[in-house]
Amino acid sequence: MKTKSGVVKWGLLALFILTGFVQSMAQTVVKGKIVDAFSKEPLQYVSVVFKGGRGTVTDSLGQFTLRSSGNISIILVSYVGYKTIQRDIVVGKEQTIDLELETDPKAVYNVTVSTNKRAKYRNKNNPAVDLIRRVIDNKPLNRPEKYDYVEYDQYEKLEVSLSSVPEKLANNRMLRKYQFLFENVDSTKLQGKTLLPVYLEEKLAQKYYRKNPEKTKTIVRGEKRVNYGEYIDNDGVSSYLNRLIMDIDIYDNNIPLFTYQFLSPIADLAPTFYMYYIRDTITDETGNKLIKMYFTPRNTNDLLFRGNMFITLDGNYAVQKLDMFLSRNVNLNFVRELRVDLDFEKNPDGRYHLSKSNVMAEAAVTKGSSGGFFGERTVSFKNYKINEAKPDSIYDGPATVKLEKVDKLPDTFWQQNRHDTLTATESKVYSNIDSLEKMPSFRRTLALATFLLAGYTSFGPFEMGPAAAFYGFNPVEGFKLRLGGRTTPTLSKRIYF
Repeated sequence: MKTKSGVVKWGLLALFILTGFVQSMAQTVVKGKIVDAFSKEPLQYVSVVFKGGRGTVTDSLGQFTLRSSGNISIILVSYVGYKTIQRDIVVGKEQTIDLELETDPKAVYNVTVSTNKRAKYRNKNNPAVDLIRRVIDNKPLNRPEKYDYVEYDQYEKLEVSLSSVPEKLANNRMLRKYQFLFENVDSTKLQGKTLLPVYLEEKLAQKYYRKNPEKTKTIVRGEKRVNYGEYIDNDGVSSYLNRLIMDIDIYDNNIPLFTYQFLSPIADLAPTFYMYYIRDTITDETGNKLIKMYFTPRNTNDLLFRGNMFITLDGNYAVQKLDMFLSRNVNLNFVRELRVDLDFEKNPDGRYHLSKSNVMAEAAVTKGSSGGFFGERTVSFKNYKINEAKPDSIYDGPATVKLEKVDKLPDTFWQQNRHDTLTATESKVYSNIDSLEKMPSFRRTLALATFLLAGYTSFGPFEMGPAAAFYGFNPVEGFKLRLGGRTTPTLSKRIYF
């Protein structure tokens, strides 16, 4: 009897163990896809977890797969800016559950950012990083290239000034003829410093974009800039300055400035190099809800920015405004300060386009000096139109076309077409430089400097030089004097001697 009883006990124990093993082998598998309830676009990095158990996140297609061997019958789906969803599942079965998430701004508003400096920054389970990844995912939808057609008017203004000009230089007796220049200063633009404008240029153009076949067209309606005369390569100066301070596209991965490439705070890999903090929620003047987000480099020595961006919570996750500065420890030779301000406006379809870009930079003449150069480039956009087809003839010919006499337009044209009026200081730059260029003493100084530096002096259609060849010596012939020269484009643009 004991034997039979032992067999029964061991049999029941084996059956219990076998049953538990079979149950453990019957995994619960949940697959599915998660999309935005409004746009139907797939959502990436959505958190999908078994209640009280493990979890996963969706991929770039919004798809996920979740497995568990436990007795869990509920999954939780959550994402920053959306309502959390709870769903019942069948234990031990493989099933597909597709979900649509509805936006819930309160989910973002209630985020509290800890200021505990001892806490280690992490991307995982970080609402700020989740939000910035949504901005990154929506970049293709928030760019002008998303539309079939785009057109707008673009106004550019580039100004260069001397910063903190020493009083001894301004009051020098040798420069008393040029006092009208030193009297035209701006003390409001750069805090704690006075600026003496020495260069100004403006450009007004119509821009067109067609998606298929892709083509851009620029029609330059007007150009205006200071002219230092024949001794200065004015075209070369303009090209050089515009290469230093180029157009800013925050949706590009890299931002070119001063021949360097800076990583955008919303680049595809930006969360690897930047840290993000949600600072506040605000409502703009039109009633739109925005998240104010602060960003800063992980490594302050990298070519990265720090600053604030404002992100829309209307489902587009677009940048509505951005102010950023150069990281303090970045070494850009003599560049002391760099700031970028971007403003965006809403399109009729609810998305945003760049309405104004402002880049300001200050560079020192020598390291440690108080004086230097200050450059500012402002670009504004008006009459923005989307998906209004234009005749193919608009896009024929070269990509950039200049209308006749674009550089000889009257002041009334600029007064009527500038997107913004010039300041009192800026309005005097053209007349001051024009007066300077006509002064005989200034022209003689430039002629001498050109001869010493370039080796040639100009006589209209001819140039005498090079200066280094005027004098020669060898032991056999002794001293030799020579005279040379060459023609200029003034004589002929096709034949040179």
